[in-house]
Amino acid sequence: MDWHNHSPHIRGLMALRAVAENGTFTRAAKALGWNQPNVSKHLQALEKRLGTRLLRRDRAGTDLTGEGARVLEHAVRITDACAELADSVAPTPPPAGANGGPLRIAASPTLGHHWLPRALPDLQAAVPDQPLQYRVLRGRGALRRLSRGQADLALVEQPPADADLVAEHLGTDHLVAACHPSHPWADLESLSLPDFLRARHLLREPGCELREGLERRLRQEGRPGIVPDREVGSQATLLHHLRQGEHLTITSALALESGWGSELTALAIRDMDLSRPLWAVHSPQDLPREGVAAILDLVRRQPLAPSPEALTHGPTGASPARDSLTE
Repeated sequence: MDWHNHSPHIRGLMALRAVAENGTFTRAAKALGWNQPNVSKHLQALEKRLGTRLLRRDRAGTDLTGEGARVLEHAVRITDACAELADSVAPTPPPAGANGGPLRIAASPTLGHHWLPRALPDLQAAVPDQPLQYRVLRGRGALRRLSRGQADLALVEQPPADADLVAEHLGTDHLVAACHPSHPWADLESLSLPDFLRARHLLREPGCELREGLERRLRQEGRPGIVPDREVGSQATLLHHLRQGEHLTITSALALESGWGSELTALAIRDMDLSRPLWAVHSPQDLPREGVAAILDLVRRQPLAPSPEALTHGPTGASPARDSLTE
């Protein structure tokens, strides 16, 4: 295959993903460590290579075009694969406390995107003389990184199967249904489980922690699984399609607290417990290390918990809530 003539440049895919996930060119540039003109330059090169417009910019902000949403699915997979490749061949950094090495945290997407950035000032204050470094990894990537000695602490939604690792309760998250304010059910405060199951769904791809948590709970309750109208591979693509006002999705109360609540209306699901414990995981030999012990002590004193408003309130300006589809 003629790779040079057919393959889009990786920097263009990185720029598209960063803009889609951060909402603006300015925030995308900051996330990438580039200047803003370079973000625009690489996006324009990607659009030229693919022969289509990927982003729409107006006074309301930046949004994906239909083609942009499709390209973003590939961009997420390709950039994730590049990050995994880099991790697999990179030398293992020094452990926390060794020769001034950073304290290395590996986090799942929910915690890494929606809690850890807000918690970092407190975590850094707990270890003022030690730099913090964190990576966000999908699936069980955070636990694999910990097992390989490439992280000192993992923050995840599921306890490890590895008996050699120690898991401590970090707090509790809740899964909730969510939709765009234009959805016909957006003025409801909650849904019965049968109503939720018969809705049209837009879900993340199989293997996503949120979806796995929902499917595991449905199996435990002896309920049928959900066959979504469409599966998507990124949060930005999910938001893009939810704006059409036709689908429900499943999301985390932490995600709603950290910004999604300005875009989506939360609908609690009755008749089923969708809480999920969150875990801080470390190796037994890490306990004597001052940095890991200090962070664990902070977590014990300030357990993570979303606010009640994140479970029941829609975005500002949403219609008054009702309790069910039938009154």
